[in-house]
Amino acid sequence: PVSQVEFPELSTSLAGVFSVALTATDNLGNSAISKKSININGSNSPDIDFTSTNNCVNSGVVFSSVNVSGNITAYNWDFGDTSSATAANPVHVYSTASNYSVTLQVTAASGCQNTKRKQFQIFNPPQASFSLPPSSPFCTNQSLVFTNNSTFDSGSNPVWQWQINGMAAATTQDFSTAFATTGPQTIVLQASIPGCSTSASQSISSLVVGPLVNFNGPSV
Repeated sequence: PVSQVEFPELSTSLAGVFSVALTATDNLGNSAISKKSININGSNSPDIDFTSTNNCVNSGVVFSSVNVSGNITAYNWDFGDTSSATAANPVHVYSTASNYSVTLQVTAASGCQNTKRKQFQIFNPPQASFSLPPSSPFCTNQSLVFTNNSTFDSGSNPVWQWQINGMAAATTQDFSTAFATTGPQTIVLQASIPGCSTSASQSISSLVVGPLVNFNGPSV
């Protein structure tokens, strides 16, 4: 069977005619060589790089080309999912979470081209979830631990934001707090990755007054 091989990317600072050879060897030790000549002119290829804004499925990812020389006349994007674009800074939506090879090829006014390729991971949105402490009743001045049960793709590394009655409270994965009043409390957990977030909310309708513990040590 015949298989395709991805050729390495080569660069040179010298102009001239160069011979490129590819040697293929099978598992029996048989080999074959293919040679071709390429002509490198004295013009410089354009510098090129690109950045992206987020990595969430079904969210518009803004790809921004980065070029210092300022002489690019054409852009050709391959987003790795059979989609392409020709804008300098396109927006693309991935419909499936996966790892994609994103390629940007540019052409300068001189006709010289350059290519930048990066691996790009797209994740599903994290699903925020947490459980209330197994306390009965809920008391003031009592340390209560809220356990984070969120699910998320491996490698997505969500950022956590806990809120109590609409006020930011913590950014830890699990959350511990004590309430000073007996009124109702609404606890919200937000799980975020670049491009998307989800929230989970639970309420404690009321608390009973709990003891406030304190003590003094012996005088020396």
